[in-house]
Amino acid sequence: MRASVVDVRNLVKWYGPRLAVRDVSFSVAEGEVVGLLGPNGSGKSTIFRILTGYLVPTTGSAAVAGHDATTQSLALRHEVGYVPEDAPLYDHMRVNEHLRFMANLKGLFGRSATLAIGTVAERLQLQAMAQVPIGKLSRGYRQRGAIGQALLNDPKLLIFDEPTSGLDPSQVIAIRDLIRELAGKRTVLMATHVLPEIEQIASRVMILLNAGFSRPTRSPWRSMISGCVYKSRDRSPWCAKPSRPYRGYTRLSSNLNPAAPVSAIW
Repeated sequence: MRASVVDVRNLVKWYGPRLAVRDVSFSVAEGEVVGLLGPNGSGKSTIFRILTGYLVPTTGSAAVAGHDATTQSLALRHEVGYVPEDAPLYDHMRVNEHLRFMANLKGLFGRSATLAIGTVAERLQLQAMAQVPIGKLSRGYRQRGAIGQALLNDPKLLIFDEPTSGLDPSQVIAIRDLIRELAGKRTVLMATHVLPEIEQIASRVMILLNAGFSRPTRSPWRSMISGCVYKSRDRSPWCAKPSRPYRGYTRLSSNLNPAAPVSAIW
């Protein structure tokens, strides 16, 4: 049995009066490619920010490679490569300058930084773009630059938040292929609200439902989810049986409290 790289237990996050994540528990084994599927606002990015040490959970715990996200966040960050949605890049920097700057932030200097940058540039086919300002790159190459910085420290876990957002069809295919290739030696956790995206890349899928998620009538999820979701307003459950089995979907939490809003169930 493979060891867990990600271990999340009873995770809860409040933003003031707003509940973003409720009682989420899951684990991801070494070498797995796991997709987190859910509508916008369902808590995907919040979970990722906790796993990178950027946010502190209200209650519960999250750990990466044995490092707790709250008490050992600096050690945890050495094990994580994160590509946020619409990753902020410095447009005035050339590609090689950006990668070296990010390598320095990750504690790589001199020969170590040069070696890491060369490896990443070759892997992502960025050599020809090394002297091009990031502001002049296509959307696809900007995304490669964002992925490049995440790979510099050779992390055990790669996190992608909406990795193909805003890309044209050819760029989407290229990024999909790249993520599948990168997944060979690393654990990958990616989030999207696009079902076909998950099907193309992930070997296992976890579904997040937001507190305001309305009853789906034409959603492709309707035929894939079985069980009951309690609506927070009237406490009446919506129950569904799948019209066909769908392998790979994992139930996140079974704590269905009809008196509480539902943010994470399947």
